[in-house]
Amino acid sequence: VADAVADQIRDKIDWTFSKPSPQDDIIYRVTATAGLDIEIDPPILAARTYTVSLPFRLFIDTDARTVQERSADFGAAAVRDTTGQ
Repeated sequence: VADAVADQIRDKIDWTFSKPSPQDDIIYRVTATAGLDIEIDPPILAARTYTVSLPFRLFIDTDARTVQERSADFGAAAVRDTTGQ
């Protein structure tokens, strides 16, 4: 089961990005959310499909064109059962 989930994660991550929010003259905050749908089909039990998402806070220096700071927002992580949807 772990190998099947790992393969789905690598192949199916979708990224969405928030609108940039200025923090000062050159620093902008963007939330980049990684999302994926996975199916778990363990022996004996029926297959279930889940949508998993994890947002990351990025602070981008527009002058240097680099990400100055990044952190995962684990408190906003979500797992939804989407079986049959």
